Amino acid sequence: MKSITPACYNILLTEINDIKQSQLPVVAEEISIARSHGDLRENAQYSAAKEKQRMIEARLGELEEVISTYTVVDICGKKFDFVAFGATIEIQFLDDNSIKKFQILSDYDADINKGIISINAPIVKGLLGLKECDEAEVILAGKTRDILIKKIS
Repeated sequence: MKSITPACYNILLTEINDIKQSQLPVVAEEISIARSHGDLRENAQYSAAKEKQRMIEARLGELEEVISTYTVVDICGKKFDFVAFGATIEIQFLDDNSIKKFQILSDYDADINKGIISINAPIVKGLLGLKECDEAEVILAGKTRDILIKKIS
């Protein structure tokens, strides 16, 4: 099951609305203006506008796919007994005793600067389903790392 948070869902909806209400009309106008300049085969402005339109429409398609196929999961107040979507975990790398803390959310929620990591990250895949005090071997950047799950909240 692919999941996103309600906040992420709202951000994606806002972006979809922006694309439909602002970006697509602007690029349609750019295409219209470029088309009025004549021969489309040698019209760089037209080609650039069409490429921009393709990129915007691809992003719109991606966002609409997420909105229609992902499940919105409210994690507020939820208690976690094991590593899963929404959990915040504190881990210790046993080779150097460094400690990292992060929350596990979707690709669309992820922001490493805010301590949020994707559920699809290799480190998370190696820890899913484990409980506090469990150890795991995870391959990161081609190197095997032993990890202890110190805390799940």
